[in-house]
Formats: sequence, structure tokens, C-alpha cells
Amino acid sequence: MPSGAATPCTAFYGPLACGRWDDRWFAEFELANVDSLIDPADGRVGTPSNWWPVDQTWMLYTDWDLWATKVSGTAELIDAIVNDEALETIEWPSLVA
Repeated sequence: MPSGAATPCTAFYGPLACGRWDDRWFAEFELANVDSLIDPADGRVGTPSNWWPVDQTWMLYTDWDLWATKVSGTAELIDAIVNDEALETIEWPSLVA
């Protein structure tokens, strides 16, 4: 399976993010092209609400008003994100005992 920028992904815009209460919006795209999903003329002004690779190894959640992003994935992925000096991160305590 392709990786990096060529990673095949699925995107979902929640109703609050695009104002479509009766029509769910999904798209397939390559990770490098996530910016192509933003279409203000169609009500999509921010990144998708949720997006993930087709192999489901991680998932990204973006708050509808772009105040926060949450990444779920392997410990290796999270460590890479936390240790990237270009990214601002906080670690949430585990809710699992």
C-alpha cells in the first residue's frame, strides 16, 4: 500500500462543519491532496471533520471551528508528532485504567 504523501485516505465532513444536515459528505483522496477537499463554494471552509487512511492505522479529528485537532494512532506515530518541534501538542491523560 502506498505511504507518505501517496497514502490513500477517506474524509468525512460532519453536518456542523458544512451545514448539510441531511446529506453526509465523504471523499477518497491521497494524503498530499487534502487541501483539495476545501471548497468554500460548497460550504467546506476547513479541513474534513475526520480523515483516515484506508488501512485505518490512524485517524485525525479536526474541530469544526479549527480550534483543535486530535490524532489517534500507534504509539510510534504519536511519539513522532509530539517530538516534532514544528508542532504544538498536548498529551491527554488516558481514560482507560
